[in-house]
Amino acid sequence: MNAVFAWNREAIRIYRNEKLADKHIPEMIEQEIDRAMISLGMRFTSKSSTADYLIFYIAGLESDLHDSEILKQYGLLPGNHPVINDPSSEIGSLIVYVIDRVHRSIVWHAVAQTQVYFSMNDRMQKKQIGYIIRNMVGSLPLEQYSRSYYLR
Repeated sequence: MNAVFAWNREAIRIYRNEKLADKHIPEMIEQEIDRAMISLGMRFTSKSSTADYLIFYIAGLESDLHDSEILKQYGLLPGNHPVINDPSSEIGSLIVYVIDRVHRSIVWHAVAQTQVYFSMNDRMQKKQIGYIIRNMVGSLPLEQYSRSYYLR
């Protein structure tokens, strides 16, 4: 039987920015994380009290969520994303956490950055977000996400 995950809605933090006001970024992030976790064999539940693992994320543009804040607040170093001097874009950061619900401990977390183009249409933006999330979850320790491992 596969492990079950749910969203920890109270922990999700999105740094809102007027440059992306007309975008549906949070919904896209959540859909792509759902898809990625299910592709790993996990099952989704809407009841966080019955889940094995809780997931939440933090997302923002560099003007709102700078690398130094990511390091200070979350203890993660985003890496060296090339700086593109383009007023129609900005670096965006996404931090994803997987928490063991019973033990209330972090079992995995990752940070990724990409150039966010404000004029990009929703279809392309969703494709970019999906690509980033698939690469992020590639570092998940898969053996932990079977229910038999969880119940040991």
